[in-house]
Amino acid sequence: MKILNIYITKDFVLVLLMSIMIVTFGIMGANVLKIFGAISRGIPISDAFLSLLFYMPFALSLAIPVGIFVATMLVFGRMSADNEITAMRACGISVLQIISPLILLTFLLTCVCLALQLEIGPYFAGRGRMLFRTIGVNRPLSIIEPGTPIDYQGNSIYIGDREGKNGIRDIQIFQFGKDRKTDKDYLKKDITAAN
Repeated sequence: MKILNIYITKDFVLVLLMSIMIVTFGIMGANVLKIFGAISRGIPISDAFLSLLFYMPFALSLAIPVGIFVATMLVFGRMSADNEITAMRACGISVLQIISPLILLTFLLTCVCLALQLEIGPYFAGRGRMLFRTIGVNRPLSIIEPGTPIDYQGNSIYIGDREGKNGIRDIQIFQFGKDRKTDKDYLKKDITAAN
């Protein structure tokens, strides 16, 4: 019985790890493209990849359940197609004996996912936000993208273009206010600095 459990568990873990790696890569793919865009705008490579690592717990908390599902379908689908489950049942081995190590493994992975979602993920998400705030304070031009409006404290800031490494031009700031009667936003000031 031990040999059979080791055989099934080893097959399951191998497929599970491959599934987790593929799904994690798929989830992180869009963030990798954002990281390369940030590097091209001047954010240091170490900070860019550190922010990618801060997103990893969230990606793993999504990838582990999908990996368990894929591994279960592939391993038991193959065993069913090869009539291995029928042979085990014919030998008097119950389905519970076949899947008992996998139930324990999936319970442990469920606890890992809970820890990732409730403790580890929010902590690293907060660290990632603090990292981007620090980058924004130290290198504001690296997070400002010309042609895209930036909302800041009720103001909308528009930057036309960059000028070299440390300069910007064609800046327009729209200050908005609230109309007391209708409670709608209205344009209070339009400040323009053009070259």
